[in-house]
Amino acid sequence: MAATTRTTASTWTYDSSGRMVEERGAYARTSYAHDAAGAILRAERRGEGASIVRFEYDDTGRRIRAGSDDGTTSYVWDDYGRLRTVVRDDGTETERTDLWVNALGELAEVDGTPLCWDPTAPVPTLLSVGDVPILTAPGLLGVDGTWTLSGWRQARSGLLHDPWSGTDVVASPRLPDGIDVSPTGTVVVAGLELTGARAYDPTVRSFLSPDPLPPVAGAAWADNPYAFAGNDPVNQTDPNGLRPITDAQLAAYGAGRQGLLGISYHFSNNSAFKVDGDVHASHALSWMLGMSLLNPLTPGPGFIVGALSPLPAIGIPIGMAADFYAGTVLTSGQGEMLFGWATGTSPRTLLYGSDNKTTQVVRSELRDQRRDILDDLKDGDDVATGYGYRAGPASLTNQNILRDIRTVATWPLASERDRTLLTLGTYDVDAKVVSKGNDGTAVIEYTATNETSLGSALRGSGIDYDALNRAAGDHGPLSRVTERFTWTEKVKW
Repeated sequence: MAATTRTTASTWTYDSSGRMVEERGAYARTSYAHDAAGAILRAERRGEGASIVRFEYDDTGRRIRAGSDDGTTSYVWDDYGRLRTVVRDDGTETERTDLWVNALGELAEVDGTPLCWDPTAPVPTLLSVGDVPILTAPGLLGVDGTWTLSGWRQARSGLLHDPWSGTDVVASPRLPDGIDVSPTGTVVVAGLELTGARAYDPTVRSFLSPDPLPPVAGAAWADNPYAFAGNDPVNQTDPNGLRPITDAQLAAYGAGRQGLLGISYHFSNNSAFKVDGDVHASHALSWMLGMSLLNPLTPGPGFIVGALSPLPAIGIPIGMAADFYAGTVLTSGQGEMLFGWATGTSPRTLLYGSDNKTTQVVRSELRDQRRDILDDLKDGDDVATGYGYRAGPASLTNQNILRDIRTVATWPLASERDRTLLTLGTYDVDAKVVSKGNDGTAVIEYTATNETSLGSALRGSGIDYDALNRAAGDHGPLSRVTERFTWTEKVKW
């Protein structure tokens, strides 16, 4: 492959397995040596900026170290194969970057700064970094109100003479130190482009870890699981870190994923969740139905039934009140969750991140148990269990039940906390240490697990919960759904 401009010419050479073995530019030549699995072991640059970089990997093929005369970079991975920490040491100072990927597979935090993503977009699309808004438009990227052109290519900003490398990042004084954004919205941290499931290192034209998916038979890059964009960065990209896709395919896929359903999902009260890599639509359907009931220009079923009743003067106001009540339920985060369960349109497992409103309530309710959780973890427990919320027996002497009854009667006015505790009922919370810092701190990952089933919905004495759950079956309306809410907290250790 070659790239030629008026002033420069660059070439890239591959072996029979689709691995880059040499690249030549106007002022330097770089050769690459690989192991049998395709991982780069050595990158030697001759000419301007001469250097030799050696790489090391763990047993699963993930890069754990890069070393040269200029210093070393270490990479730490979690048990799920996600990059957690990057430590760069140039011999005089050490720079550490901590990453947290939530249960949705989204990069949720960088050094404690939250990142928010668009759930309706066909590929990972950034909405904000901390309190800095990010807006992606065709050919443009807006960062805190300042617009930047994406360059000659909308799918991924790259240099004309070197499509493997990204263009300069967007300059904004409000972006936190250590977090950059490319003109096409890619997050750049510690010199890496974070593209969905994997991290890409443009300096050596390779991902840090092998492709988690099996290769496409017959593809030119099939023998190189570290290849970026199918070795064709001019016409293809890899926005999810899973499979190369052409610009035309990406545009067609995006057009098919957007529309009314995508817009409704964007405005629904629940943050994104993914199942098998796909964004589910049950919450969006609930929101659309709820908004139709709240639309004063469109008569709802309650209004129609009231108008057809023997006493329309009484029936219509009652019907309109019923429409309003149902609309507020269906457009709430908790109502969207129950709608998916009741109609069978929800996945069997829902995963919610830290920006979800229900997650925030669950996190707040844990305040009195945090000290005991930390004590368990400090005592050596791998996972602190036995915590969470207990709704208690279905009795009018139970204050939780009385609160739930009050919440049902006053749903449009009820607080987010009361709605959440009514919807979830009893749930469990586990916690584990995911990293420890040299400054005496640790990052704790909390996961709250709840099951919504026919048995749990019909709480009461004398009810055979297991029989009800068996009657509902494993799939379809009213069958069991598991919700998991995940967040992290940095604490003194």
